[in-house]
Amino acid sequence: ATLKAYRGALYRLVAGLAGQGVADAREVTSAHLEAYARTTLERVSRNSAHLYLRMVRTFFRDLAESHRLLLDPATGLAMPKLERKRVGPMLAREEMDRLLAVPDVANPPGIRDRALLEFLCSTGLRVSEARRLKAADVDLGSAVAAVRAGKGAKDRVAPVGKAAVEWLGRYMA
Repeated sequence: ATLKAYRGALYRLVAGLAGQGVADAREVTSAHLEAYARTTLERVSRNSAHLYLRMVRTFFRDLAESHRLLLDPATGLAMPKLERKRVGPMLAREEMDRLLAVPDVANPPGIRDRALLEFLCSTGLRVSEARRLKAADVDLGSAVAAVRAGKGAKDRVAPVGKAAVEWLGRYMA
């Protein structure tokens, strides 16, 4: 996802510079990049603009370090401040109990749903991480789950709560 985002940002940069009549990275000046930054801020959110301009700075720094450029035109490029995301409100205990009571545990799909809800709530895994799990990644005896290639492509071990272990065991049986 990061590479895709950077590739898209690079395409936007090339298009923005072409619109200013610049076709070669060696011709880019800080004035060109400031004009690109202003235009970018007008067209996308502040967080997207921050991503695009961070990529611009990295791109030109790498070109300067590899000696393809004598000077880095992105030095001093002003970065927009990121908009801080606020975490939504947590569920109250009563709300969590109501959520966990929704699956009809008198049938296998209900047991599966309850096990999944308990597992997600106890581990804090992202849905995308849970979808990639294999049965062998969850060790009910040790009450842990091996998360492979989670956020940032990092592996980690997540503890699994007692209730989740019980429901998963019930579902697997």
